[in-house]
Amino acid sequence: MSVAKAVISGIAVRDAEKRFTTNDLAVLNFTMNINEQEETLLRVVMMGKLAESADGIIKKGSIVTVEGRLQTNTFKDSNGEDKKIIELVAQNFDVAGKADVTVSTSSQAENDYNMPDDVPEELIGDEEIPF
Repeated sequence: MSVAKAVISGIAVRDAEKRFTTNDLAVLNFTMNINEQEETLLRVVMMGKLAESADGIIKKGSIVTVEGRLQTNTFKDSNGEDKKIIELVAQNFDVAGKADVTVSTSSQAENDYNMPDDVPEELIGDEEIPF
């Protein structure tokens, strides 16, 4: 469920990981700390061309600014309990200190949704993303 649009900056707490769905859609995932005083983590998801562009650029310790849609998602933890997580589905990003690394989706229609036409509106199911 989409909550709101946001622009959020933080520090990547580990290198971004790129995986592929069974339909060969690139999905890049990383977590960033968005609070300097205490650890507040936010999961960032990039898909398609944006994920391909970000691959290898976002490393642990990178200062990243991401614009996208905040949404809630549920997953099952190791005990089988449902947990909710807030994710930022990226529409564009910038890595501080890297010239020419500001990347965004190419069209306004893509910015409004940022997913290929053949992917349903809800976030790709957990079984599709193996991380």
